[in-house]
Amino acid sequence: MISVNTQAVQSGSITSPPTFKVAIIGGGICGACIGSTLSQFSSTLMPNGSKAMPLLIDVFDQGRSGVGGRASHRSVRKFDSREGKEVQLGWDHGCQFFRADTPRMASAVQEWIDKGYCSEWKGKFVNLDDRINRDFFGMAHGLSPFYVGNGGMNSIAKNLLKEATDSDSKMNSLKIYEGTRVTDLKRSDASGKWTLVGVDGERAYHDSVVPASLKSSSSRRSLIDDSSPLIGGRQYDVVVLTDVSSTTFTSWHRASAGVPEDFSLKVKERINSRVPLFTCMLAFDSPLPTDISAISFGQETESPLWFASRNNHKPGLNTTLDKDCWTLVSTPEYAILKIEETPMRDADGKFVPQSKSYLESIPGAELEKSFRKALVDICRIDECNQPKTFYMTAQRWGSAMPAERNASVHEPSSSEKLIAGTVYDSKKQKLSPTVLELSERSFIEDEMLSLIQAGDMVSCYTPGFEAAALSGFDVAAHIISLYKHNTSN
Repeated sequence: MISVNTQAVQSGSITSPPTFKVAIIGGGICGACIGSTLSQFSSTLMPNGSKAMPLLIDVFDQGRSGVGGRASHRSVRKFDSREGKEVQLGWDHGCQFFRADTPRMASAVQEWIDKGYCSEWKGKFVNLDDRINRDFFGMAHGLSPFYVGNGGMNSIAKNLLKEATDSDSKMNSLKIYEGTRVTDLKRSDASGKWTLVGVDGERAYHDSVVPASLKSSSSRRSLIDDSSPLIGGRQYDVVVLTDVSSTTFTSWHRASAGVPEDFSLKVKERINSRVPLFTCMLAFDSPLPTDISAISFGQETESPLWFASRNNHKPGLNTTLDKDCWTLVSTPEYAILKIEETPMRDADGKFVPQSKSYLESIPGAELEKSFRKALVDICRIDECNQPKTFYMTAQRWGSAMPAERNASVHEPSSSEKLIAGTVYDSKKQKLSPTVLELSERSFIEDEMLSLIQAGDMVSCYTPGFEAAALSGFDVAAHIISLYKHNTSN
């Protein structure tokens, strides 16, 4: 895990000589591509021996498992009483794989492969529904090659940022602050620059439990009354947000970064609604008697399963996991049904964090039950021959990907559902190959405020990992042009 002393985050003990400062909120693949590209550009402008950095880039990430965002990896060590020792478990519990359909992405992926960040995922892939609007990101149509991060999907973002923060390299203009949540943005009327306010540690995590003393409050802000300016109140020329929850949700949601309302509305107009998913992380006590690496179920409404992935068959995980670890991905229809039953807000409008007991007893258990039934129907593995469950947990992805957005004027769809003030959509859409779907830029910018929203949720490309990376590359190129304009005046 990449880390910086959290006391320095609050105290501002890190020097900041550069003239152009960029804050990136979110360390997923989009934020990592932005930060890495800007850092490389900055290093090209630094004379040998110079300590003055043309750009300074700070990345803030609130993920409990570290950087990676929706391409994160969950690692667990658990004691096995039968073996008398701790065993290693692991799951890619968000994005399962990606492709490189565009020339720019193909070039980036080849570089990542050469550096050991990712590899092609080869295996036995079973597809049960080849209809184009039920496909899981090209898997059902065999649009290989499929790629994964070596040792976990977060490997790419983690290594891109690690490379940029390597103290032995000139590319040291980037710092990353993990376990740090931005709660507010303050703009100076005099300079027009931004100061970030936030918290770190346990308070930063999306699923942290609210102290009993604060549960009576109607505002999420009460949880973070002790928020303080980050990096000693450092002022930024540009702020980039990569998670739409930070921008589109108001103060009731923990992810809210307190962005100006006008910018929030601009982002909401682009995304319209969001597609939710649940994932179940399942570890069998012994290996399943099958050589299958992944199963595409389609999106049948009568089944909660859309995709199942065997982590042990992925490069870098095939030699490190001690149990047979599967990730089960739900359909959007199922996710909306569960969110409707248990919304993310209570009757008073307060945020309800993910409860481990709920996730494991309801969505996790239901996805596991459906998968075990599929093992009988598809793999012909009778229940008596299926290994016992060693470990199971689950995750709710409220904003897993954007809904279909092929119209300039959004029209409500019968597949949309408004739940506790948030619009969700289960409409089937084409997820492969990655193509340019809209004529707009792959990010949203407010030039007057120097705010940018990036990521596949607002990208003009087909949703997914590739769209997020391409949006990051585009934003980095745009910021470089802003820097050049700024320094030429």
